[in-house]
Amino acid sequence: GSKSNMSFKSKGLANPIGANHCWLNSTIQLLWHIDAFRQAVSRISGHYDCLGPYCVSCKVKSLLDDYTYNETALSIPPDDLRDALATSISASFKTGNLGDPTEAYTAVLERLCEQFTGGKSSCCNQPHCVVHRKFAANVIEFSECKNCRQKHEPKSAQWEL
Repeated sequence: GSKSNMSFKSKGLANPIGANHCWLNSTIQLLWHIDAFRQAVSRISGHYDCLGPYCVSCKVKSLLDDYTYNETALSIPPDDLRDALATSISASFKTGNLGDPTEAYTAVLERLCEQFTGGKSSCCNQPHCVVHRKFAANVIEFSECKNCRQKHEPKSAQWEL
């Protein structure tokens, strides 16, 4: 028999040399793969504190939509979200800087909560908050003594999602 020439195209997030997007891309991919979150974000039509070209909510929604619906782009750049994070949260998110996926995940979710509810993410109790409906968690990091194996709770390394 004859072999058919099939070509497959896959879509992904851009990570050009020197951009160091890998840690942010992992957060975007994680959020995209949670159907309930992706669908809930796509249904939101407005939010608080829009910063236009530096709006985290707008950029996350755009990236999730592009990843879902854009049939022509095989490499989707996360640069706009990085610029929004660097402008509205911390300069450490600037393109080219290395980062931590947990830090990106936390920053994105906290900012989305604030923009979806109009309040602070640390005290959110809004029933319509997509972030807390899908990801509510208290995270406490512990350290363990190498010698005695006793666990210690740090005083300031506690955060809430």
